[in-house]
Amino acid sequence: MLKPLLLLIFLQLPAMSECNWQWEVTFYVGGRTFKEYVMAGNRRDALAAAKARNPHAKVIGDNPVCR
Repeated sequence: MLKPLLLLIFLQLPAMSECNWQWEVTFYVGGRTFKEYVMAGNRRDALAAAKARNPHAKVIGDNPVCR
């Protein structure tokens, strides 16, 4: 059981500082979906900014994305 644990320790994962964290907000309007990328510190601010850009669209999803 110790070998898999040691393998996980030595994996090279991207550092958190190498990512630009954004929010991917998915909208629905007129029978189509589209995605808007917003830089925000939290979910509430991301949705507010995305809705300000697209006031008549319905939000159907939001996800944090590392770019």
